[in-house]
Amino acid sequence: ETSDSGGLITLNLVSNPPSKIFVGGEAIGVSPLDISAKKNTKINVDFIDINHKKLNKSIKFDKNKVLEYALVPIVGSVLIKSVPSKADIFINGKKQGRTPKEIKNIKLTETINIELALKDHINEELSFRPKSESKETINVDLEKGQGFIKIDHDGSSEKIFVYVDGTLKGALSNYRNDTLVLEAGKNKIRLVQGDVKRHEDFIIKTDAFETWKVSFVESVEVSISF
Repeated sequence: ETSDSGGLITLNLVSNPPSKIFVGGEAIGVSPLDISAKKNTKINVDFIDINHKKLNKSIKFDKNKVLEYALVPIVGSVLIKSVPSKADIFINGKKQGRTPKEIKNIKLTETINIELALKDHINEELSFRPKSESKETINVDLEKGQGFIKIDHDGSSEKIFVYVDGTLKGALSNYRNDTLVLEAGKNKIRLVQGDVKRHEDFIIKTDAFETWKVSFVESVEVSISF
């Protein structure tokens, strides 16, 4: 209560955000708070909130008034790394460079949304909220995207052997519906049935579905002489 009785002066202490108020190391309440003392009394006041820097003010009771203070947020940072590196970083939907990169000035009260995007890989989404002022690190293993190629052929699936980038992957019959599941990006595919070989390079996009028509029946030229 604002009162001049008995020569007391009342100050209304307001902080943004509301915080605990300490005088001489003792908690006296939470802002906004009225405190009264004799005219010309001087005190030291601490405003303390877990997510903000401590504010110390020297206050004099000279006249009834409102004193307003803004607390400075404590901020943390996060170093974002990815394997492979050079993934685009989006923070709350805005592009912020590529991995590895440190994102600074994140308030302890703030949760940021992070999305990593790299060609031929599955986008990775996560959220982050700093625990303290110290730099934290996030490591993300990005997963390769996959695409599909259906082999439309005139051979026998059990006898067609599949090579991807030079590695034997087994018979085509191992694959459901004669459809190869491949990592996104460039794939060198070779199909072998007996003496007949067919090869092709494909740029596979994530979740794309393609068909490769392959004929293993060699056309034979027949010359008829009379």
